[in-house]
Amino acid sequence: YLVKYNSTDPMALTRTKAENPVTLQEAIMRRDSTIFPVASIMDRIEQIKNEPTFYDDVLSGDLVMKQDGKITCVPSTRTPIRHFPHKDNKLEGCVEIFKLPEYDSNDKPMSNRYISGIDPYDDDSSKTMSLGSIFIFDLFTDELVAEYTGRPAFAEDFYETCRKLLLMYNARCNYENDKKGL
Repeated sequence: YLVKYNSTDPMALTRTKAENPVTLQEAIMRRDSTIFPVASIMDRIEQIKNEPTFYDDVLSGDLVMKQDGKITCVPSTRTPIRHFPHKDNKLEGCVEIFKLPEYDSNDKPMSNRYISGIDPYDDDSSKTMSLGSIFIFDLFTDELVAEYTGRPAFAEDFYETCRKLLLMYNARCNYENDKKGL
């Protein structure tokens, strides 16, 4: 408590927890050779796990293009993938929208505000547990605003979901470009 609230060094709490552990998780925590404040991250994960209403504001579902060309998220029976590893690579997952896009005066998503990162796959079937993933990030607020993780039956379906998310946010895309399909 003293270190957490009286130190400006983000690594001080990690060092203290690793050197004076209370739980097994703290005892095996890495304190060196990491640039991340591991203790703060672990505290946040515990906070999320213990807060049952954390995901109440998240829109989950499928993306649909309306007549006017705008894309909306409609509820789906599928559930988002929030745990890894898993036992099956046929998990379809669903889109999660944490914050809807901001629009400019022309009623279009703001240009150069959103970027995305995509980890695609090309093969419809695989013996590994890999999933495709796309994350949309807001450069103005430094927040993750949307994501999709899953492996639909066909890679083309994954690409289409990515395309709709990119259009919905007018996002620039960074992706693993050794995959020919995307």
